[in-house]
Amino acid sequence: PLAVDLGRSAFNQACARCHGKDATAGEGAAAPDLRKLDGYCRRIADATLKAACMADNDRYFIKSVQQGKTVVGIEHMPAWKNVLTQELAWAIQVFIESRTPTSSRK
Repeated sequence: PLAVDLGRSAFNQACARCHGKDATAGEGAAAPDLRKLDGYCRRIADATLKAACMADNDRYFIKSVQQGKTVVGIEHMPAWKNVLTQELAWAIQVFIESRTPTSSRK
């Protein structure tokens, strides 16, 4: 619960401008709805494959937060590695995952 609260606060300070307040990116949001980030993994029935998918998703998330996103020379997301600690980035991810269906991490 503490990580979720900390993550919500950090998300709303650092991410909400593009991803929506409390991770509720809707129509017209500048950035993707992060609640859907692990959607593919959640649909996998095999527990071992699902765990591997979620671990890959975790690596993708932290790399995206730390390094940002630049596509064809256009910055779509700034790098946060010099702003957010890794622990705070993980708290943000915990918060985002708390906004998905309860089965998302099983």
